[in-house]
Amino acid sequence: MNKPILVLGICLSSLMSCGHEDQVPQKVLTAFHQKFPQAKDVEWELEKEDDMEWEAEFNVNDMEYSANFDPEGTWHETEHDIKFHEIPPIVISTIQHDFADSDFKKAEISETPKGQFYEIELIQGETEIELTLNDKGEITYKVTTLEEEEYEN
Repeated sequence: MNKPILVLGICLSSLMSCGHEDQVPQKVLTAFHQKFPQAKDVEWELEKEDDMEWEAEFNVNDMEYSANFDPEGTWHETEHDIKFHEIPPIVISTIQHDFADSDFKKAEISETPKGQFYEIELIQGETEIELTLNDKGEITYKVTTLEEEEYEN
């Protein structure tokens, strides 16, 4: 494929998936502004893999968040990054017990209508482990993948 055409295609694809506030359904905007009245620097994206959910990325008190809503304005999830020391001791205990030979990579808090969850990424050798744990330290989701290698040109 011709390089300029490829670049144009990527740009157009990005524009179609990125929504400005005037492209977001009014029910979604209303629900978002009610739930996050202090949100600043809001950017919208249509998440096609999740049944057409709208995702807002925004800041509150200098912290970055993302929140997902369905087209009817029903809130599904809010996430934000946390540091290792912000993870509850019971969750850390499970990680240390079950994945003692792994290194911590990243953590997020995920708030949903079903409760609060901790999404943890670990590295174990060449394997990346993604975990979701509830506030009791129980693993509710686990997936392992080979870590992607970085290549230099």
